[in-house]
Amino acid sequence: MTIKTGFKAPGNTLGPDDLRMAADAFEATLRVLDDSTCRYPANTARLLIGRYIIERALAGERDPAKLGEGALACLELLDSAGIASFRDRTSALH
Repeated sequence: MTIKTGFKAPGNTLGPDDLRMAADAFEATLRVLDDSTCRYPANTARLLIGRYIIERALAGERDPAKLGEGALACLELLDSAGIASFRDRTSALH
């Protein structure tokens, strides 16, 4: 007899080892981040790095070096696209 609980596990989850790997990648990336050249406030940079790493880990990436390099490249891309300067102009208006 099968008992149905109504609980359905999401398809893209991270196990304990995956979470530790993502946390290690996050911490290593923060150590490499150059605060003097990053145009984002520290909390915004941490948020963007964390979101990138989690999204990529959920998509299947398990190499901490690739996750960290990708997160830093993402920050550079956002900066080169002018998103950081746009954010600075809009925050000055409020």
